[in-house]
Amino acid sequence: MNSNDSEIEELVGGLFIPDRSAACYDRLKIAGNRAVPFLVAAVNQNRLAAGTLYGPIPQDFPSLDSPLYRIGELLAASGCAVAADHFIRNLASGDECLREYAAWGLGAIALRNCGEPVKRILANEDRKVRTFAVRGIGRALAAEEFRESALYDPDYQRRYRERPRG
Repeated sequence: MNSNDSEIEELVGGLFIPDRSAACYDRLKIAGNRAVPFLVAAVNQNRLAAGTLYGPIPQDFPSLDSPLYRIGELLAASGCAVAADHFIRNLASGDECLREYAAWGLGAIALRNCGEPVKRILANEDRKVRTFAVRGIGRALAAEEFRESALYDPDYQRRYRERPRG
């Protein structure tokens, strides 16, 4: 394992430490797809550690205060096949929270490579799982809309930087 891998592994571990979680999350966003295998392993390894994986998840809503949803957000942002496979495998979990997490994650990357699994989730009888998938889709749509917004317009960026301040 090279130093980059060990640093990423340490950052992923930091997601489970409340005082370090936000900073590690921000640094892992920069690592991008290199972090995906470590993120998937963290979910798989910590699944059985009561309270460690879930943290303080508000009832009925994904929260980035939870290590699980910080990991899910990073995986969804990657849009890679490994992340999609991870979410698909967790749809079959006996753990309701992991099923909701998986539905949310697949919804969040549905626009890239998860259309069929998301359609199956939306046809699911479990209302809560469907709701999490829709929330993930909403998050994906908002991210796509933001990327196409004026904030990504180089002229807008230049005008903003050069605006009079007073």
